Amino acid sequence: MKKLLFLLLIFLSCYESEIVIEAPVRTTITIFPFPENEVVSNTTTTTNTTKPFKNSAREATERREKERENFDKAWQEYMKEDIVLSDYEKEVNKKFRELWSWKGSKWEAEKEKFYEIHINGVSCRRIWNSMGAAILDQNHPLNNLLDNEAPFYRRYRSHHYRCFLTEEQLKQPELVKQTDYLFGTPFYYQETWWIFQSISSEISVWDLINCKDPCSHPYYTFATRVAIDDNEELVLFMEGFFN
Repeated sequence: MKKLLFLLLIFLSCYESEIVIEAPVRTTITIFPFPENEVVSNTTTTTNTTKPFKNSAREATERREKERENFDKAWQEYMKEDIVLSDYEKEVNKKFRELWSWKGSKWEAEKEKFYEIHINGVSCRRIWNSMGAAILDQNHPLNNLLDNEAPFYRRYRSHHYRCFLTEEQLKQPELVKQTDYLFGTPFYYQETWWIFQSISSEISVWDLINCKDPCSHPYYTFATRVAIDDNEELVLFMEGFFN
């Protein structure tokens, strides 16, 4: 037994090694208390920066209406004073309009009364198509004879004559500047026959008016009153009217 114990001691001594014991590492965590009533949250708050949806179509419509409103106001301020017809002139124009109204085929304009008139020597002939229209710088006096005419249409007239320059007239710059349509019904005033003609192509409507922004218009063109040259048919009409 003693011999066995002796052998065991020898065996252990052969495998003896130094054992190092390190001091433990102490970690101290200090917790600071939050201020009273402070709430700590890890919730992420996202701010929505998307603008509310707007009806762009409606906005566009409202803008166009405002542009038109501003233009109409500016144009009315620019317009000339109304033409006031005497009782005699009213009677002449009433009879004239009855004869002047279109009665035949649209393909035979030359058969209509007062088919051709002249403005500053330029021949202007009646046309059936009256889709083109102009804003007048003066209310048309014959509209006063129509009880159901809206105020706006007193200054809005379709074209009824188209003018044609001869080769010789094409050489005259002042005539070329005038566009080739006449607007509204001819009328008698102060011993003269009148009609409205497009303003010169050199004149910009924006130079004529002072329009508040936003401002725009959808109109074809603009027209002013011009005298009709002496006309045999009109002379005969007046002679027949007196008789």
